[in-house]
Amino acid sequence: MLGGVGNERRVGATVGSAEFPADSDGTITHLPESIKGLHSFAYATAAISGLSPATLASEFHDGSQWIELPGPAGTVPVISFANVLSKGFDAARVRGKIVVVGATAGDLQDTHPVADGSAAMSGPELEADAIATLMTGAKLRSAPGVVNWLLLILAAALLILAAACFGMSWSAVSHQPALPSEAQMWRMMALVLFLLGAFSCLAGTLTNMFEQASRRHEERERRRNGRSL
Repeated sequence: MLGGVGNERRVGATVGSAEFPADSDGTITHLPESIKGLHSFAYATAAISGLSPATLASEFHDGSQWIELPGPAGTVPVISFANVLSKGFDAARVRGKIVVVGATAGDLQDTHPVADGSAAMSGPELEADAIATLMTGAKLRSAPGVVNWLLLILAAALLILAAACFGMSWSAVSHQPALPSEAQMWRMMALVLFLLGAFSCLAGTLTNMFEQASRRHEERERRRNGRSL
């Protein structure tokens, strides 16, 4: 802000950084708690809108939070300045709501790729989604590390059972009267268990990879921000 913190305090303004760190693939998926010594714009907005520091702190993990997108670009309603200034504008459309003021025209180059793969989203809409994420409790969370290990353990158990069922299809035990007489049934069970095990293994591995990548990215951002101060 021009004039520094002194002017900010005199006019009663609250300043926040509108910058979003991009992921390694260029998309924006996370809302930072602070950047370069400033709280993020969404954090500052949520704070002056009534959320306590304790509540806001609980909504961030390692300094960031997933942005919850309500839909693709264009989901958040847009009202032009011309309409607001017109005599017939209905103030009830914005009364009691948080309004993000900014430019949404694509030729101003304030557009950003987002995780859903849709069209690039304007900076003001991305800020609106980030603010809404905090105001609604930031429900989207990364899976805890223990979940990844449980998925891998489940995958191992399912694959062992699949191997046992496949072995039963070739064993004389499968032809005893007390057990299913059709080897095909055992093979079908083996296939189902194998697919479930493979899926669990893939889910655990990918979740762990994404979690590790997210942590490395957050650590790089903290180091970069520390050097920038």
